[in-house]
Amino acid sequence: MMQNIIDDVAQLSTHGRQIWLLGAGASFKSNLPLVSGLTSHVRTVLAETPFTDEAHPETMIGHIIEGICSSIGPDSTIEDILDHLADLLSMARRSVDQKVAMNVIPPSGEIQTKFFTYLELQTIHLEILRKIRDIIRWGYIHSSNPDECTKGTPENPILCVKHHLSFIDILFDVLRAGREPRVQPIEFFTTNYDTLIEDALALKAVPYIDGFTGGALAYWDPSTLNISNPNYNTARARVIKIHGSIDWTRFNNRIIRRRISDAYPKETSDLLIYPQALKYELTKREPFDTLLSQLRNALNRNTPQVLFVCGYGFGDEHINQEIHLALSKEDSQLTLVSFSQYRDGLPLQWQSGPFGERVYLITKNGIWRGTEGPFNSPPDGEFHDWWTFTGMTSFLRNPEEYL
Repeated sequence: MMQNIIDDVAQLSTHGRQIWLLGAGASFKSNLPLVSGLTSHVRTVLAETPFTDEAHPETMIGHIIEGICSSIGPDSTIEDILDHLADLLSMARRSVDQKVAMNVIPPSGEIQTKFFTYLELQTIHLEILRKIRDIIRWGYIHSSNPDECTKGTPENPILCVKHHLSFIDILFDVLRAGREPRVQPIEFFTTNYDTLIEDALALKAVPYIDGFTGGALAYWDPSTLNISNPNYNTARARVIKIHGSIDWTRFNNRIIRRRISDAYPKETSDLLIYPQALKYELTKREPFDTLLSQLRNALNRNTPQVLFVCGYGFGDEHINQEIHLALSKEDSQLTLVSFSQYRDGLPLQWQSGPFGERVYLITKNGIWRGTEGPFNSPPDGEFHDWWTFTGMTSFLRNPEEYL
């Protein structure tokens, strides 16, 4: 059975219709933090960043963030904080004076209540997004020991693309060598804000579509994602960034992909790198509605296909719901292969369900198919690394090593 399970996964990796879902873990070895590390660093950077407003001359943005965390919990992630800000923005927009009361906690630790206007909240929101953008653009290695943290800068960036280059090389130049006319474009869905997948595809000369028309400066054109578009079938890959990107912004009511270092177009209040943070303005739900619908449509095709998941911790309810609905359809032909450190959470629940035989879970302790496993367990005291992004790439290159 050990041989069979390895053969099964190897066979799935050459499937002609593949969907990949990548999360923050896929970029970790490229010197980008997980959500917890990103949250910690943003809070540290903004702790002493002045909130430049005459109404709050002694208030730092960090004081406001600490106040938010006192309301929603000390372990809140940066996405939780953005969600709460979105709720406050929505409340301020609906109120008569366009103000809301918020907790503010200065270094003294004494909780203060202050009123902030809709425009002031937008300023806070934008400053957080800018810090996220800068961290992801130049790279950041997080550690629980502050002395071991490493921050990239424009002069000394530490972000690296080599692991993504290896990944793209395996998928297109090894597993698909000589088969391109007979297979469908690989679809990459990612919750990451970084540009590593697009950069790796470009450096490997793999033509792709991502919903934009243009070059380094491009505009949002969702028609390019339609199967009827002439460019659709000439692309070898599709890239759908469900949570946006550090190089997306809104300019003159148009969504633009821009070079971050350029002075133009001048960015407005919208850096499009987190969809929930826009829920305070329902007219600004694009492009996120289209991006999520692309995932829904891809998962629900009435044809055999494989969804590979790596670096994603199943923390997004909207994405999880789409996967579950697609797997549970009566006529579903979708197979899920999830690379995860542990066998727990939703993948474990799904393996115990009626479609469990179509769910493979590759963990540090072995492989499960449905309720059967673990197969190919490591020796006592050792663990497989094939659940990581780099380990998964090595496994796809030579699965026989794990027999």
